[in-house]
Amino acid sequence: MERDYLKKQLKLRLIVYCALAILLYGAAAQFNTSVHGLIKRSDEPVKVLLLSSPPIFIAYNPEFKKAVVNNLPNTKKALSAQEILQKAKIEQDKVIIIDIRGQKRIEFWEKFKNNLQSWQKKPYIIFQYLYAYIKLKCEGKTDLSFGDFILISTELSTLQPSDFAVQNPLVDKIIKGRKQQEAAISITTDIKPNQTAKGPLIVEVLNASGKNGLAGEVTKFLRERNNSGILNVDVISYGNYPELLERSQILDNSSRLLDIQQTAYQLGLEDHEIFTHRDKNAISDVKIVLGKDFVLPKRYK
Repeated sequence: MERDYLKKQLKLRLIVYCALAILLYGAAAQFNTSVHGLIKRSDEPVKVLLLSSPPIFIAYNPEFKKAVVNNLPNTKKALSAQEILQKAKIEQDKVIIIDIRGQKRIEFWEKFKNNLQSWQKKPYIIFQYLYAYIKLKCEGKTDLSFGDFILISTELSTLQPSDFAVQNPLVDKIIKGRKQQEAAISITTDIKPNQTAKGPLIVEVLNASGKNGLAGEVTKFLRERNNSGILNVDVISYGNYPELLERSQILDNSSRLLDIQQTAYQLGLEDHEIFTHRDKNAISDVKIVLGKDFVLPKRYK
């Protein structure tokens, strides 16, 4: 029994030492990588194409520590990374390719968000993440160098889901029995949050939780935050959403991401990504849709 215990301890120590050696190597190597140059200069985004099903194109702005996530449309036939970029009219220069074909986009994104929130409480996620990268590298499914992997991982460790602005592809809508397509969004290859916007953030609050009076309570809360100087917001309307939602949503119409993120934090929604929802007829900078998951902050109760 004692010998088996010693063997397990030895194996565990070897794994830890190997992981540390790999991390130290990556930390030293990252200073000679292309991603290090982009992050140091902060003059252009770090671009990543994830070949999930359907694919995802991510552009990360290291200056503002914000990322835009372009959910690319599905295609009838399998396309190469170069064909996907060409079809989306994205410059292929300096785009990191990660081939995760076989993974559904929605499943990958939900797992990514959960890991982003919980890795500090569950450190074993780091080893799973490292193993997944090594496996992809050995199978030739990514051109991401180990130094760049360490550097991007370090950047990710400072982010929350609300640092990601999500753009969805055009979708089919059935209107009066006829199929119509919504206008396609333009692929965003960089995101620069508007820091120069003057005046308060214009907000609409919509209740999709089924809880009576919730939108009014949240409106009161935001106005109190505004009056105390914690936020600079103006809630111009509140009411009910046309359908019930399990999860709350933050719909951006203005690119005032820093202001929106501060508001989301006050509402306890920092674990929710921001959906870029361009609407020419929008009367607000952001719509906050309260789902069944929403709970008023404890300090308000």
